[in-house]
Amino acid sequence: MFVFVGLSVAGLTVLAVSFFIKPENTHEHSYVWSTVQDANCQHDGIMEGKCSCGDKITKILPQTDHNFVVVDEPAATCEHEGKRMEKCSFCNLVKTGSEQTIPQTGHKWNEGHIELQPDCTNPGRKTCTCEYCHTQQQFTIDALGHDVDEVNWVIDKDPTFFENGSKSHHCKRQGCQFKKDITPIDKLELTNPEVTYNIKLTKTNGENLPTSTTPTIVVKDAAGQEKGRTDGFNYSITLPSNQMFYVTVSNLQAGYTAQESYTLTPDVTDVKIKIPAAPIEFVTETHGRYAIGSVIVDDPIKVLGRNSGEDYETSLGKLLKQYKGLFINTYFNTCPACNAEMPYFKNAYNATSRYGEKYSDEIAVVMINVQDHDDAIRNKKNSENIPMMMAARDVWLSAHFRNISGDYYPTSIWIDCEGVIVGSYTGAIYNFTNYFDILLDRYYTIKGKTRPSDKVQTTASATKIYVVEPKKRRIV
Repeated sequence: MFVFVGLSVAGLTVLAVSFFIKPENTHEHSYVWSTVQDANCQHDGIMEGKCSCGDKITKILPQTDHNFVVVDEPAATCEHEGKRMEKCSFCNLVKTGSEQTIPQTGHKWNEGHIELQPDCTNPGRKTCTCEYCHTQQQFTIDALGHDVDEVNWVIDKDPTFFENGSKSHHCKRQGCQFKKDITPIDKLELTNPEVTYNIKLTKTNGENLPTSTTPTIVVKDAAGQEKGRTDGFNYSITLPSNQMFYVTVSNLQAGYTAQESYTLTPDVTDVKIKIPAAPIEFVTETHGRYAIGSVIVDDPIKVLGRNSGEDYETSLGKLLKQYKGLFINTYFNTCPACNAEMPYFKNAYNATSRYGEKYSDEIAVVMINVQDHDDAIRNKKNSENIPMMMAARDVWLSAHFRNISGDYYPTSIWIDCEGVIVGSYTGAIYNFTNYFDILLDRYYTIKGKTRPSDKVQTTASATKIYVVEPKKRRIV
């Protein structure tokens, strides 16, 4: 260390320099700095230095400019707009001209839960949840539209020798009834002017009929004119192929009954007329598994009116007490053969017998749907103006008659006034009055009464009957 010393002698200044040695234990400050107060846009900052010896010194940090950062206040949501601005992080001052509107984000819906699947013509429905705000909302799923098989034809009605058939392209979606390009199929050509029919009587179980009596087989034309008969169990007869004929069987052993008439068409030349395997008097209640010759039980049914308020409960037994016979028709809405016979069915139901009896007053006719639900049944009743009784969807009731129908439709079953199933036919029937007359004839026979003859009409239409087997197949 050194010190300057000034002396003044006789007007002169003498500068004397004095030197000395620093002691070895002399302390030198070493400051550690820390921020006491940050400088910002509002005030200066302060830093403090502190030595290990306890000495402190400070220095000033100059005031800063505003520190503007971008913020969203409020942030945009699914349903509300937000605001974006530049804002000082120190003093919250909003920079002039920096504010702008942020559009609402809108909901971000997840895949959702499907509550109703769409079909070809009806939309579906699903509920989705927003991934942002968890709001739930229902959405409509567009109808699928028809997926029509444009390549393969579906035979809606097979042609016969007497009527044209029809084919169309159907929608491939299960349960859809839509079809397009409905095209007629020419009726079959009659290449042979005559057909030989081989008629054979047989039991439903394949056994031969009892021979205690000899049955009589009679063949008539559509006008009721007899064309041939034989006493026996087999009959071959050659007839013109451009006409339709039917067969009746009589003189069977007591208790046995045949289908009251059987149509002959050139489609089938080997004709088997099946007789129940056991006499009617030996058949008792079958507890829901009916067959020809069964005695029905008092099955309850719900009859649908045109509106739900018109529905009513009844039973097969109650109907048999009110009417002279019961006629069951099993069907489903999209069955081609069922729909083909419907106009004839309605006309027959509203017709009058040659004895002057109105069939709708005498015979209880019940249509039993094997597939569709009540709304579809009611819609068919309304749209087609069907006057017959139509039962509500009843799986148990339709199953009762499945032994007879064999899952082929339509199947018509006629039950006499004592509840005995006396006949059935699977296929489209084009003259129901013949079967209604059968039931009325049986009623008067069973009750020992005679049908009035003063109103008998000589109309050939009363005996005509046309039948077409129900078929539906795809042509590839």
